[in-house]
Amino acid sequence: MRALFVTTLLVALVLPSGHTFASPTIDISDEDTARELARLYTQAAQGDVKAQNTLGWIEANNKNWAAARGWWEKAAAHGNSGAQGALGVLYRDGLGVPQDYIKARGWFEKAAAQGLAMAQHSLGSFYYYGHGVPQDHTKAREWCEKAAVQGYAKAQYDLGVLYRVGQVMPQDYTKARQWFEKAAVQGNKNAQVSLGFLYETGQGVPQDYAKARQWYEKAAVQGDAVAQDNLGMLYDNGHGVPQDHTKAREWFEKSAAQGDAGGQNDLGYLYVDGKGVPKDEIKGVEWIRKAAEQGDANGQDSLGEMYRDGRGVPQDNVRAYMWFKLAVEQYLRQGGTSMESVQRRDAVAKQLTPAQIAEAQLLAGQCQARKFKGC
Repeated sequence: MRALFVTTLLVALVLPSGHTFASPTIDISDEDTARELARLYTQAAQGDVKAQNTLGWIEANNKNWAAARGWWEKAAAHGNSGAQGALGVLYRDGLGVPQDYIKARGWFEKAAAQGLAMAQHSLGSFYYYGHGVPQDHTKAREWCEKAAVQGYAKAQYDLGVLYRVGQVMPQDYTKARQWFEKAAVQGNKNAQVSLGFLYETGQGVPQDYAKARQWYEKAAVQGDAVAQDNLGMLYDNGHGVPQDHTKAREWFEKSAAQGDAGGQNDLGYLYVDGKGVPKDEIKGVEWIRKAAEQGDANGQDSLGEMYRDGRGVPQDNVRAYMWFKLAVEQYLRQGGTSMESVQRRDAVAKQLTPAQIAEAQLLAGQCQARKFKGC
């Protein structure tokens, strides 16, 4: 038996998928860790289901997946829903076993039937994406609702998204807001960002920049890059706060440092325009290019503008047309559109010869094949 030197054995386990499971809590001091573990092993060997489940969590916390699976299988065979849900995660994420959505679904179904919210939410995700089951958005919603009414924040957030986009059920910003609020007050940062966006845009609520800022701040201090970028935009535009380009820069930098394309693009514009930082068009374009190379439509559109206007790069209408064309296509792939990008592309086209347009289209195809890198 290995000695594990911990003072509190596993309050919660966060697996690579981002799911957090509440696990048994055992408060023990360093001096009696070995004694407590010995007791657990003895009880587990005698068939104590709670001890088996607890040892599964302890092994998983140390990434001993095979040992964790062994204990969870013993507990799951006796109907322990937590162990069943945990086994579902192992098979779903391929932790110590080959990834197997069918086996994962089977374990989630057993746990969900006993009312385990995490398993219900996971089943909803499986039906939504068609993992291990035929894709069925109606069943996805039903399972998500079961978890959401139990207070499971991730399910509440997902249900809010379904209402916001009008998928599976009619679009309803009011219901979206209600579900986002339930998740947001539990600290779910995705819900906090989404709630902030509803208040910023006035969807389902009266437009209120101050409330948008409050929700963005809650998510931003948790390190959410999108919230940091959105908060920076409020400061950049003076919406709900006094306009402050320095604070905008600080938030954009936090977002950009995490690789968020929106933060990179917005930080780039501050450097190009010299707002909150010394003007540096070359550095600004470097940040904008980082966003464009991620496939971000806004970043690609911005880079097109830089080439069109010769800011931070040599003026080049062929390259400008290429980036505008890529941006238009990316907006469409992402389920949206931007008339401004279309207009900019078409305006540049009027300054090009047919041969130059053909060249720009060829370059766009080559750039896309390289996944927008080094264009």
